Amino acid sequence: MRAIWYLVFALPVVFILSQVVASRLQAARIQRRCARFAGDAEDSGKSLVDEAQIWLKAFALPLAGAKERARVKEKLHWAGFRKSWQVDLFFVSKLVLVVVTAVAGWLWLDLQIGTLLKNMFDTLKYLLLLFLASRLQDWWLTDRVTKRRAKIRAGIPQALDLLTLCVEAGVSLEDAFGRVSVEMETRCPEIAQEFRLTRSEMLVIERSESLRRMERRCGVRELEVLAGSLLQSLQYGTPIVEALRNIAAESRAEQVAVLEEKAGAVAARIGVPLVVLILFPLVALIAAPAAINLIRAFGSK
Repeated sequence: MRAIWYLVFALPVVFILSQVVASRLQAARIQRRCARFAGDAEDSGKSLVDEAQIWLKAFALPLAGAKERARVKEKLHWAGFRKSWQVDLFFVSKLVLVVVTAVAGWLWLDLQIGTLLKNMFDTLKYLLLLFLASRLQDWWLTDRVTKRRAKIRAGIPQALDLLTLCVEAGVSLEDAFGRVSVEMETRCPEIAQEFRLTRSEMLVIERSESLRRMERRCGVRELEVLAGSLLQSLQYGTPIVEALRNIAAESRAEQVAVLEEKAGAVAARIGVPLVVLILFPLVALIAAPAAINLIRAFGSK
């Protein structure tokens, strides 16, 4: 009887989702066929990949609105994921993780619909599992963005020094970005990726527009300052080399300040383990003989 009720509630949901997915899939296929007739489609050897991306987009579009997709897309760009299908994969994998966690948690905790209110502890554990499953990918993406920005900040001074040397040697700005991306590939792949993409955009569109894209794409203050200084130099004719040297010096000074701040915070952080691991045992060693003598004295009476 319980399985029948499950089917009664599940079938309308599955039907609505299938209709939405089918409509999205048909619209995506029509759009891809129009692009193919216009000559903008890729080679026929990638038809399976295109079909998989169509299915992925059809499942992902009903899962989030335009604002949520734009927010996730921006964070994925900050994390280094620049392809459009990766946004769809993020939402689909998030849904799959929540569904798998819901089913596995229900079976693991052996929950029943009629006893949810009676077993409040198990119900709270189940809700906690669902919450963690729904937030896990967002936390992973935020951590990925933070780590990538930290790596970019650490490698910015070296990249700016190489860029300054290239500009001083008379190399064009496009070739300078390309040369620095090659040299920084092993030291900092994140900066190499950003500079390589900026160089590719400079060869297609205007320099100013490519620099504005780099400024919006990274979310790192140092690269934003670099893009702003280069834009000012291109617009007003100010010396680029001097601006690059100032940015590199400022970046190094900021890194030293961050390290000094971390070193200063060590004294405050070490206070708690110092009290717990040293002060309490020391007090116990000093007071233990007196406490033992008092216990013996009062015990003998």
